[in-house]
Amino acid sequence: MALWGLVIMGVTPLISPVVGWFGDNVGPQSTVLFGVFFVALGLIIITWVIMRTDQLRFSFDPHRRGWLHLERGSLSEEVDGGTTR
Repeated sequence: MALWGLVIMGVTPLISPVVGWFGDNVGPQSTVLFGVFFVALGLIIITWVIMRTDQLRFSFDPHRRGWLHLERGSLSEEVDGGTTR
C-alpha cells in the first residue's frame, strides 16, 4: 500500500517540506526559480535517458524547412555496432 501511495503521489510528501523551508528562508521568487530549475533538470535527464535507450538523435539542417529532425538509429547500426560498410 505504501508503494502504491508513492506511485500515485510521487515524492511530493518528501519534497514539499523542503520547498516550504526554502520559501520561508529566501522568499517566494527564489522558491519559484528553485522549482523551475529542478523541473528543467528533470526534463533534461529524462530526455537524455530516453534518447540513449531508444537510440534517438537530433539532426540539424538549416537549409531545409523544419530544420530540426528527430531520427531513430537503424537496426543495422545496432547489429554491427554502429560501423558503416
